[in-house]
Parts: sequence; C-alpha cells; structure tokens
Amino acid sequence: SALFSTSRAVWTMRWGGITFPALIALFTSLAPGPVLATTKYVVPGGAGGATGDSWADAYSNIQDAVTACPAAGDVIYIKSGTFEVGDQISISNAPGLTLIGGMLGNTPEPGDPDTAPTIVTRSAAATNRIFFGYASTATLERLTVSGGLLTYSYARGAGLYFTASSTLTLRQCTVASNVIYAVGNDQGGGLCIDG
Repeated sequence: SALFSTSRAVWTMRWGGITFPALIALFTSLAPGPVLATTKYVVPGGAGGATGDSWADAYSNIQDAVTACPAAGDVIYIKSGTFEVGDQISISNAPGLTLIGGMLGNTPEPGDPDTAPTIVTRSAAATNRIFFGYASTATLERLTVSGGLLTYSYARGAGLYFTASSTLTLRQCTVASNVIYAVGNDQGGGLCIDG
C-alpha cells in the first residue's frame, strides 16, 4: 500500500517499504507553468529590428503585433499617428487582448499617453473593414477607427465586426466615417457584434 507523510520538510511516499522523497517534486517540475503575458509595441513606419519588443524595435503594423499575442493578458501599445490598413486587422481566438493607442512612444516602456490620437483607417485604394474579431475577448483603448468601407450585400461592421461569442470593450475610442454601400440586410456601418 502507498501512503503519504508530511512529517519531514518534504513530502515522501512509501510503496512496499521504499521511500520516494523526490517523486512529487519530479512531477511538479514536469507540469506546465503559467503562460506569461506578452507586451508588444507598434509605431507608424516601424523602428529598429521590428521585433515589437520595445519602442526602439517596434512593429510597423498592428496585425503583426496581434499575431504575436496569443495569450490572455497580452497588451499592444500603439504610438499616436495614423495607420492605414489595406486589409482588416484580424483578432482570432484571442482570450484577452488589449490594444492601447495614443502613446508617446517614450521610455521606460510602456511610456506615457499622448494628447494626439492613434488613427486606424483604411488605405485609400482598398475596400475593407478595419477590425474583425472571431471568438475573442478584446479591449481597444484610445483608438480612432475610421474609413472602413464595405460594398457587398449582407455586410457586417465596416469599422469593427466581432462574432462567434466575442466580447469587445471600447474605452475612449472614436468610431467614425465607416460605411457599408450595399443593398441587402447590411448591419452596423461602424460596429456590429453578433453570435
């Protein structure tokens, strides 16, 4: 029979007269630890090595940062300025992603808020929405989402469209001048959340 004892500083287990003091420690060391949250940085035009790990090495586009942030608690800091997107920014299966715009881009990271906004808008030559979220929990803060344009029937959310049980929180955001030009059950020029 096996029995556990805590009479010593470490747990021990006896099995048929043999004591295994390190057995629990072994199994504990093999268990996966918590996933640490990721922080990424984005500036218009990018910087340095474009790894997203600091303002000095920031990504040039928001999608790269979103793709690099798969875990709950991940945060993306975005410097004030204008970001033109030629395709929607897709947030898919993100369990808790936060995007914070309007940053000065100073150190120590994450730095200070700027009085100027972070504007995420559609490239003039493109026809697309700005943000798409699928099965995600996301928070957008201090972002201006503008210029989304959809031209097909049954379109949803030219600015932001979140679906598949997504949760979206907007803080100090502006959603403006997003348009759906189509006929046929279109919903939410600026924002649509369904399912």
